[in-house]
Formats: sequence, structure tokens, C-alpha cells
Amino acid sequence: AVCGKGLRMRTVRCESADPQACSGLGRVAPASVEICEQYDSCDWKTGPWGPCSNSCGTGEQYREVYDPYGGRASGVTKPPSVQTCEDVSTCTWEVGEWTECPVQCGEGQITRIVSCPGGACAGARPPSITTCFRTDGCDWTVGTWSQCSASCGPGV
Repeated sequence: AVCGKGLRMRTVRCESADPQACSGLGRVAPASVEICEQYDSCDWKTGPWGPCSNSCGTGEQYREVYDPYGGRASGVTKPPSVQTCEDVSTCTWEVGEWTECPVQCGEGQITRIVSCPGGACAGARPPSITTCFRTDGCDWTVGTWSQCSASCGPGV
């Protein structure tokens, strides 16, 4: 066996041409087969990797690594039981508050911070700039009167 229990064999024969010469006087022939154990090529056993510890970004995942040969696994270096993983299955866009419209009257632009913490969010990126329109600061602008269109009497 390469790893674990097995059998080993050997040839056993009488040196004399007459086999009775070796079995006389109650002598029993030596064993030609015996049980043996060999553990120099035993490998570690591993279970499946578990889920990533973070569902939005970098995390760790674990698995069972064990020696089924009672501390005699030596064929290879012990495999890792933890590894880095990347999962973005629950990543969502994070959006900040819109800035205040910078104009008092008319059209302007407002902005907000848009980020994806895991680096790979589902769906289209929400806008970070949009148009705003305000009228609360609007008022009439009044110019000076022109000359009267009539030189004498009521004008038009």
C-alpha cells in the first residue's frame, strides 16, 4: 500500500531439494505474507470551501483540513484552511445628499457623491450631477422709460 495498511510478501523455500528436510522435527515454515503499514505518501483531506465572510467586498472563507491517518499525513504540505475571497452579490450603490442649488433664479447644477463600496454594484450608476431650477430669487428687472413717442399730446 502507498498509504495505510497493506500486505507484503516474500518467497519462502527450503534450501534442500527435499522439502521434508525443512519441515521435519516440527519446524514451521516462516510466513510468506504479513500486514504492513506505510504512511510516507499519505495526503491531507479537505472539505469544500464555505461561503465568503463578506457579501460585498473582500472577506475570508474556510474549509476543513484533516489528517485521516491519525497524524501521519506527510505526503504533501498541509493545505490552507482559510483563503481570501471576493463577493459582490449584495453590493449596492451608496448615494449622498444633493448639494443646494447654487443659483437663486433660473437653471443651475447640483451634485452628490455616488460610490460603490464593493467595487462592483448591480445596475446602472445613479447620476451624480443633475439640473436644478429655482424661482424664489427671481424678480422683474425694470429699465428706464424711453422718450414719449408723441411730441405733442398723448403718445402711443
